[in-house]
Amino acid sequence: MHKCFFKLFVLSYVFVGCAVKVPVPDVQNVKQLSTLLQFLHPRVTKKEANELSKDIFHKTATLVQTFKLTSPPQFHNFLVNIGLRKKGLCYDWSDALYVHLILQEYRDFEFHLMGAHIGEYWREHNETTAQKSPNKNQTKPL
Repeated sequence: MHKCFFKLFVLSYVFVGCAVKVPVPDVQNVKQLSTLLQFLHPRVTKKEANELSKDIFHKTATLVQTFKLTSPPQFHNFLVNIGLRKKGLCYDWSDALYVHLILQEYRDFEFHLMGAHIGEYWREHNETTAQKSPNKNQTKPL
């Protein structure tokens, strides 16, 4: 039993080196996300949608480094669950992105945390969502 656990432990350390490369935000992907964000509401400004899109890609790249992400994701989750990584599960990503975006104080957007199948190990999913922020200073009807 101890030999098996020791082999698994050593094997885990071997694979810990299989880190994911930090993604470089592709201009086209940033532009596509910005366009989708603008479609949320006619009053979402192009400028703020562009800023949010860039910010999401930048923060995601930062989290890859912060969480010392490994590939595939299931292996990274295994490392977190046995204590070789501190964070990087789905809820860690959504929570970190949510806190970051809230602190940026985007005028056109509000953010929410959502989850599905909470507590179900293989099916749980968490995310941060964006929607048009209700701006009380706007009196012009839609």
